[in-house]
Amino acid sequence: MELLPHVVILGLLSFILIISWSPSPSFFSWHPTLMSVAFLGFYCESILLFHPRFSPISNHSLKVLLHQIFQVVGFMVAACGMYVIYTLKRKRQKAAHLNLACPLWDLNRNIILRSDNSRTTPSLSQVTKPSTFIFWEK
Repeated sequence: MELLPHVVILGLLSFILIISWSPSPSFFSWHPTLMSVAFLGFYCESILLFHPRFSPISNHSLKVLLHQIFQVVGFMVAACGMYVIYTLKRKRQKAAHLNLACPLWDLNRNIILRSDNSRTTPSLSQVTKPSTFIFWEK
């Protein structure tokens, strides 16, 4: 078993945590912390469980069980990270974008449901118009 991927993940996770908490810890600092722990910690480690070279576990049924546990816990931690953003938006009375697929929906709508009903494939400049990628409302 090689430890290099696990050390790299731990190093990146530590770096992100130090950066997010060092200037002035606030409630927002929980967002990058939770998202980093979810994606770098739980999701990456659950993927590495199945790699024959990097996995410390040889029992396949135990690998599957740990993989499922890491995925569920990672999802819950990521949901908590999104809840921090939602809470901050409500506190500041700004519009919260609850559906994260909004920019993708706009992109797909521009590709599939074109207003001129043409059957030709739109160019990239037609699809990625500036109004599609406005994430923050004023």
